[in-house]
Amino acid sequence: MIIETSNLTKKYSNKVTALNNVSLSIDTGIFGLLGRNGSGKTTLMRILTTLIEPTGGTASILGMDITPANKTQIKRSIGYLPQEFGFYKEFTVSEIMEYICIMRDFDKKTIGETLEKVNLYNERKKKYKELSGGMKRRVGLAQAILGNPPVLIVDEPTVGVDPEERIKIRKLLNEYAEKNTVLFSTHIIEDIEYICDKLAILDNGKLLYSGSIEDLLKSVQGKIYEARFNTKDELHKFEESHTVISFKRDDTQVRAIVICENDAEPSSIPYKPTLEEVYVYLTTIKGGKMMDAIKLIWFESKKQITSFPFIITLVLLTVFSFTQMSEVFHIPVNSESDIQALDRAGERDFIDVSNTDEELKEKTSQYLEQMISAGTISDENAKEFEPVLTMLKDDNYTFDDIYLAMKDNSYIFPWLMASKSQFGNRLGTVDEVNSNIQAELGTKGYSPILMEKYITYVQGISAFFDFSTIPFIAY
Repeated sequence: MIIETSNLTKKYSNKVTALNNVSLSIDTGIFGLLGRNGSGKTTLMRILTTLIEPTGGTASILGMDITPANKTQIKRSIGYLPQEFGFYKEFTVSEIMEYICIMRDFDKKTIGETLEKVNLYNERKKKYKELSGGMKRRVGLAQAILGNPPVLIVDEPTVGVDPEERIKIRKLLNEYAEKNTVLFSTHIIEDIEYICDKLAILDNGKLLYSGSIEDLLKSVQGKIYEARFNTKDELHKFEESHTVISFKRDDTQVRAIVICENDAEPSSIPYKPTLEEVYVYLTTIKGGKMMDAIKLIWFESKKQITSFPFIITLVLLTVFSFTQMSEVFHIPVNSESDIQALDRAGERDFIDVSNTDEELKEKTSQYLEQMISAGTISDENAKEFEPVLTMLKDDNYTFDDIYLAMKDNSYIFPWLMASKSQFGNRLGTVDEVNSNIQAELGTKGYSPILMEKYITYVQGISAFFDFSTIPFIAY
């Protein structure tokens, strides 16, 4: 087997058990990990990629136990696309790939071929910030398959992309899995149906099923039925003693898909369930105890809401929220304090403005001279930077001219990349930031006037719950 885990367990310091005795065997092809958010999929992947260590059990990849001693070799054998993938937004697609090649010591000659595989070769000169959400995910896939690793681990690769992009990503993964192993996590059941032969279902850190989709569908035969009712009231009465997965109306009746663990109701008829309905069945029957616990917690919480300490706390929080309203900024921004609030909220897309070429060259020159003066760049290596510093002060060269000239220098180029990322932008003025906001909200299809009202409202509510800077969560 390519990937194996035995009783793999991960417990965090807050007593949360993210994985509970998970045992899997995964071979060549696409293996799907299906589960709701928080089911343990990402934790499992982070253990397999050596990013975190388990608290119990064992795991191996390509026959190598996942231990600190094998960490470097395992990392060279896997490609990984995390759930959240981002990069310096001023970098082009090609520059991102070159950066990854430098960091992982891969041959740059494979970049063109890799971008062809993910259909991004024609977009290679576009900056990361100019790409659509689907293209950004494909950049993430491209960096993961650089070097053609025998194991590819991708965490929720189709989340947040349109249907066309999802199809492209599925096709890419299918092609890659012909000779390699792909571990693919998702909570979108349609993705599993289209590209996976085998899957594992996780729920609250527990393994509910591992095997083929065909065997999974067979395993619930005689446990899921279709029942028909003349009115919706009849359905609601039925729900008091039975579990209903879904229902829909036709011309004269209400048709419901129901779980019958024991004997089926006389009015029910045999039904061939979909993978989605089987998934609901498994998480309902095997994960039912968790739902009972949640209901109990809610029941106990309701009793506390009317208590005197809760009311006092509510009053204090309300007063405190108004003191936080000073952190609320408006769209359009009215002052430097609004811009600073955006900055604290991490909304760099709105407040960043590109530096001029002269400013970028000047800041890069100062940055490199400081690194040499501080000894971060050794005296021996500093000699290599002399022609670069000369070109940076020469009006006949643009920053891009110098950048391209040093592209093949594996020592100098990363310094220039870091400088471009750090000094390529500056904080905008009120007018510049408002111009950015207008352009950004326009591309998202929102009305700036409506957004101003909505943002203020949302942040006011957020202030009620947050004792620090209010995050900019409007979109």
